[in-house]
Amino acid sequence: MRPKSWLNRMLLMSLGIPESSPPAICLDVVKCGRPDSQWVKLNVDGSALNNPGSCGGGGICRREDGNMIFAFSSGYGQGSNNSAEFFSIYKGLSICVRLGLRQVLVESDSKMVVDLINGVSQGGWKWSHWLARIATLTNLGSFHFSHIL
Repeated sequence: MRPKSWLNRMLLMSLGIPESSPPAICLDVVKCGRPDSQWVKLNVDGSALNNPGSCGGGGICRREDGNMIFAFSSGYGQGSNNSAEFFSIYKGLSICVRLGLRQVLVESDSKMVVDLINGVSQGGWKWSHWLARIATLTNLGSFHFSHIL
Protein backbone atom coordinates (compact mmCIF):
# COMPACT_ATOMS: atom_id res chain seq x y z
CA MET A 1 0.00 0.00 0.00
CA ARG A 2 1.36 3.42 -0.96
CA PRO A 3 1.31 6.35 1.45
CA LYS A 4 -1.48 8.92 1.20
CA SER A 5 0.99 11.67 0.33
CA TRP A 6 1.84 9.80 -2.91
CA LEU A 7 -1.85 9.54 -3.74
CA ASN A 8 -2.37 13.20 -3.02
CA ARG A 9 0.52 14.13 -5.31
CA MET A 10 -0.87 11.98 -8.12
CA LEU A 11 -4.32 13.53 -7.74
CA LEU A 12 -2.88 17.06 -7.84
CA MET A 13 -0.82 16.20 -10.95
CA SER A 14 -3.83 14.68 -12.72
CA LEU A 15 -5.83 17.87 -12.06
CA GLY A 16 -2.99 20.10 -13.23
CA ILE A 17 -2.56 21.69 -9.83
CA PRO A 18 1.06 22.45 -8.94
CA GLU A 19 2.29 20.95 -5.72
CA SER A 20 3.36 23.53 -3.16
CA SER A 21 4.91 23.40 0.26
CA PRO A 22 3.28 25.07 3.23
CA PRO A 23 4.81 28.44 4.09
CA ALA A 24 7.64 28.37 6.59
CA ILE A 25 6.67 29.48 10.05
CA CYS A 26 9.06 31.82 11.83
CA LEU A 27 8.79 32.10 15.57
CA ASP A 28 10.39 34.66 17.84
CA VAL A 29 10.92 33.65 21.43
CA VAL A 30 10.14 36.52 23.77
CA LYS A 31 11.08 36.18 27.42
CA CYS A 32 10.10 38.53 30.19
CA GLY A 33 13.03 39.31 32.43
CA ARG A 34 12.64 39.49 36.16
CA PRO A 35 12.84 42.79 38.00
CA ASP A 36 15.58 43.50 40.54
CA SER A 37 14.70 42.90 44.17
CA GLN A 38 12.60 45.66 45.71
CA TRP A 39 10.92 46.18 42.31
CA VAL A 40 7.83 44.61 40.79
CA LYS A 41 6.95 44.22 37.14
CA LEU A 42 3.56 45.17 35.69
CA ASN A 43 2.81 43.81 32.21
CA VAL A 44 -0.27 45.32 30.57
CA ASP A 45 -2.12 45.04 27.29
CA GLY A 46 -5.20 46.66 25.78
CA SER A 47 -7.03 46.10 22.52
CA ALA A 48 -10.09 47.14 20.57
CA LEU A 49 -12.25 45.21 18.14
CA ASN A 50 -12.47 46.99 14.78
CA ASN A 51 -10.29 49.78 16.23
CA PRO A 52 -12.14 51.83 17.33
CA GLY A 53 -14.77 49.59 18.81
CA SER A 54 -15.45 47.59 21.91
CA CYS A 55 -12.22 47.61 23.92
CA GLY A 56 -10.72 46.15 27.04
CA GLY A 57 -7.48 45.16 28.62
CA GLY A 58 -5.68 43.79 31.59
CA GLY A 59 -2.41 43.10 33.23
CA ILE A 60 -0.39 41.06 35.67
CA CYS A 61 2.00 42.21 38.38
CA ARG A 62 4.80 39.95 39.63
CA ARG A 63 7.57 40.02 42.23
CA GLU A 64 11.21 39.41 41.37
CA ASP A 65 10.75 35.70 42.16
CA GLY A 66 8.04 35.48 39.48
CA ASN A 67 5.16 35.07 41.94
CA MET A 68 2.01 36.94 41.03
CA ILE A 69 0.92 39.83 43.22
CA PHE A 70 -2.28 40.61 41.31
CA ALA A 71 -3.91 40.39 37.91
CA PHE A 72 -6.83 42.27 36.41
CA SER A 73 -8.92 42.49 33.28
CA SER A 74 -12.00 44.42 32.26
CA GLY A 75 -13.94 45.89 29.41
CA TYR A 76 -13.60 49.63 28.84
CA GLY A 77 -16.56 50.29 26.55
CA GLN A 78 -15.92 51.91 23.16
CA GLY A 79 -12.48 53.15 22.21
CA SER A 80 -9.27 52.57 20.30
CA ASN A 81 -6.32 50.24 20.88
CA ASN A 82 -4.36 53.19 22.26
CA SER A 83 -7.08 54.28 24.67
CA ALA A 84 -7.38 50.67 25.90
CA GLU A 85 -3.60 50.54 26.44
CA PHE A 86 -3.66 53.81 28.40
CA PHE A 87 -6.61 52.58 30.46
CA SER A 88 -4.83 49.29 31.26
CA ILE A 89 -1.67 51.13 32.35
CA TYR A 90 -3.68 53.54 34.51
CA LYS A 91 -5.71 50.75 36.11
CA GLY A 92 -2.60 48.66 36.83
CA LEU A 93 -0.76 51.63 38.32
CA SER A 94 -3.79 52.48 40.47
CA ILE A 95 -3.78 48.99 41.94
CA CYS A 96 0.00 49.17 42.55
CA VAL A 97 -0.33 52.46 44.41
CA ARG A 98 -3.29 51.17 46.44
CA LEU A 99 -1.19 48.13 47.47
CA GLY A 100 1.80 50.30 48.39
CA LEU A 101 3.92 49.15 45.46
CA ARG A 102 5.99 52.20 44.57
CA GLN A 103 8.91 50.73 42.58
CA VAL A 104 7.31 49.40 39.42
CA LEU A 105 8.62 48.44 36.00
CA VAL A 106 5.74 48.78 33.53
CA GLU A 107 5.88 46.92 30.23
CA SER A 108 3.50 47.50 27.33
CA ASP A 109 3.49 46.38 23.71
CA SER A 110 2.38 49.84 22.53
CA LYS A 111 5.48 51.80 21.58
CA MET A 112 3.41 54.89 20.90
CA VAL A 113 1.86 54.90 24.39
CA VAL A 114 5.19 54.19 26.13
CA ASP A 115 6.91 56.95 24.13
CA LEU A 116 4.18 59.42 25.08
CA ILE A 117 4.43 58.53 28.78
CA ASN A 118 8.24 58.76 28.68
CA GLY A 119 8.07 62.14 26.90
CA VAL A 120 9.91 60.78 23.84
CA SER A 121 7.11 61.92 21.53
CA GLN A 122 4.33 64.47 21.71
CA GLY A 123 0.73 63.32 21.43
CA GLY A 124 -1.10 66.60 21.54
CA TRP A 125 -4.39 67.16 23.27
CA LYS A 126 -5.86 63.76 22.37
CA TRP A 127 -3.95 61.86 25.06
CA SER A 128 -3.30 64.68 27.55
CA HIS A 129 -5.99 63.52 30.00
CA TRP A 130 -4.44 60.03 30.18
CA LEU A 131 -0.94 61.42 30.52
CA ALA A 132 -2.05 63.69 33.37
CA ARG A 133 -3.82 60.84 35.20
CA ILE A 134 -0.79 58.57 34.86
CA ALA A 135 1.60 61.36 35.95
CA THR A 136 -0.46 61.83 39.14
CA LEU A 137 0.23 58.20 40.06
CA THR A 138 3.86 58.07 38.93
CA ASN A 139 4.70 61.08 41.12
CA LEU A 140 4.06 58.80 44.11
CA GLY A 141 7.07 56.53 43.51
CA SER A 142 9.56 55.22 40.97
CA PHE A 143 7.84 53.97 37.85
CA HIS A 144 9.72 53.02 34.67
CA PHE A 145 7.94 52.37 31.39
CA SER A 146 9.31 50.24 28.57
CA HIS A 147 8.09 48.85 25.27
CA ILE A 148 8.17 45.08 24.78
CA LEU A 149 7.02 42.82 21.98
